[in-house]
Order: sequence, then structure tokens, then C-alpha cells
Amino acid sequence: PELRQVDLFLKPFDWQDQKNISAFSKVPLNPSFEYDQNYLSFHYGSNNRIDPQNDFYSYRLLGLDTTWSQPGNEQMAVFTNLDPGEYTLEVQLFKPIHKMQGSISYPFSILKPWWQQWWFITLAVLASIALLFTGMNWRIRYLRQQQKRKYEIQQQLAELKLQALQAQMNPHFIFNVLTAIQNAILKNEIDNAIRYLSDVSRLMRRTLDYASEKLISLEEEVEYIENYIRLEKIRMNGKLETHIFVDPDLDQQNTQIPPMLLQPLIENAIKHGAARAKDIGIITIRFKKLSPEGYQCIVEDNGPGIAPESNSLHKSRGLDMIHTRIQLLNEEYGETAFSFIISNKIKPESGARMEVQLKIPLD
Repeated sequence: PELRQVDLFLKPFDWQDQKNISAFSKVPLNPSFEYDQNYLSFHYGSNNRIDPQNDFYSYRLLGLDTTWSQPGNEQMAVFTNLDPGEYTLEVQLFKPIHKMQGSISYPFSILKPWWQQWWFITLAVLASIALLFTGMNWRIRYLRQQQKRKYEIQQQLAELKLQALQAQMNPHFIFNVLTAIQNAILKNEIDNAIRYLSDVSRLMRRTLDYASEKLISLEEEVEYIENYIRLEKIRMNGKLETHIFVDPDLDQQNTQIPPMLLQPLIENAIKHGAARAKDIGIITIRFKKLSPEGYQCIVEDNGPGIAPESNSLHKSRGLDMIHTRIQLLNEEYGETAFSFIISNKIKPESGARMEVQLKIPLD
């Protein structure tokens, strides 16, 4: 038998441009087909001119199957969807009574697609290793930066604790806020921790700056208590609502006030009022002009108010400091320059009302 033609997708294919073309059969010798050229038809026959109708053929494709086909007069073998690999087509010729007259072998191969080639797999493995190495390095650097930021925050916290003691602020409040920052660090809420730390640092810095000042502007005092309230909101987990109203007739830049006079009042209103409210605690702070030389500050909460059987609020170090400071200020500015009144709000509203009146010359 002899191989006469190889078709691709059931169509004759011109193999003249291929190398190693058989001069006799005009088909390529030991060809390599692309991965998508896997539908092949092989035509074979015999040059025996004697009784050709009694020629019988059997074939098999090694690499696909080792079983021979049943002998028949069909002179074509068709194979579809061949996988990449090495193949050998074998054809046998039989005469009557199945006497074999000869055989042929035709080796060929189907190449793997480019993404299955060794060079691509090698590049893919190397690229994966490089990406993994880069990702690990990035992760390590990120973790180191996080640890560094945590360490820096821890260092600043330690400094702030010392400054809080030196500034003689309420250490209970300061350490509660610092604990909230510590919790944010443990939860990896680094941005929140940095924001809280910035507010604490700003409050501490202003506390130290104002400690040596006799008077500051009302604008600076309002900024100071806003900073303080932001930290109290952290401590109360958002269960605090505050409102600050400043009379538009008050010139905040030129109106003066003793520094940090109101912070103990607000702290007391939060601790003994807003923190005990049924729902969200509400603190309202109002600055109202009374006369050309005086104004008042009112701090109100929505807590339970002052118990009837009690003549004063819960014993508060901050309020004791207010009374002491007002006595000293009156000695300096006159007996009626400052006054301090604590009362319950008028029913049906609940809560306490603390009022400070100030008369300080603008000069």
C-alpha cells in the first residue's frame, strides 16, 4: 500500500511549501501540524492493477489506539480532534482470505498550543514566582510600616500620659481617651487612631500653652472646647450630641475669657447629665451677650438633673476648681465680675443648667 494524500478538515491541502515533501506521493514526511490542525484525512491505496476490487485495508493510529480496524475496501482514514502528541498511522493491505500483502507507516505530530509550550510555562512560572516575591515584599514592608506607625503612636501616647499629669488635667478623662486610641490600634484602625491622637495632641498643646495665660479670646476657648468634645464623643462611643451657639453680637476675636474655664463645666454636664440620659446625651452650650462689658455662657444637658434632696451636684473636682477660680477672678476683676449658678432646667424639660456670667473689659 501507499499513502497518496493528506487532507486537512476534509479539504485537499497544498503541501508544496512544506519541507521534506515526498517526491513520489507529494505529501510531507514526518510533518508537524499546529494544535488547531487536528482534523486529518489520510488517503491510501495500492498500485496493484490485478484484481484491485479484492484489495482490503486495515489501519490503526498509534498514539490514539493500538487496535486495528476491520479490513474493508475503504481507502481513507479520518481522525478528528486529535490532541497534541506524537502519532504513527499504520495501514495494512490484504488479499482474499486475508492474506497480508504489505504495510506502511506514516509518523506525524501535532504541536502543543503556545500556552502549553515549555518556554511559556517556564516564563509563567518565573513570572508567578516574581509576582509572589514582589507581593511578599510589599506585604512585609506594609506590615513593618504598620508596626512602625503603631510604635510611634505608642511612643506619643506615653508622652501624652506624662503631659496630662504635668498639665494637671483630669487624668481619668485623658486615660479613657488614650485607652480608646489603644483599642483603635488593636483593631488596626490606624487612621482613626491617628485622628484621635491628633486631637489629643492638639488639646494637650493648647492646655500647656494656655496654662500661663490669664485671658484668651472667646474664639480660642470655643475651639478648645470643640476639641475636648470630639474626644468625649470617642469615649462615649458616639452616644453624645452637642450644640454650640454663639451670639452674633459677640466679637469672638476680641471678647476675652479665662482659659479652660468652661471645660470642667462641660465635663461635669457629660459625666453627671448626658451620660445618664435615657437615649443619646445632648449638651447645649450658648454664649449670649448681656451688655457692652459682659456676656454669659450656659451649659445645659438632658440628664436626670439635680436630685431634690441634694443641694449640690455630685461632688466634682472640676466644679470645685470652677468655684475656686471664680473667687480668685473676682478678687482680681471685682466682686461681681464673675458669677456661677447651677440649677435644673424648667419643666417639662429635664437636665441641669449651669450658667457662668462674665464681665471683662475688652482692654
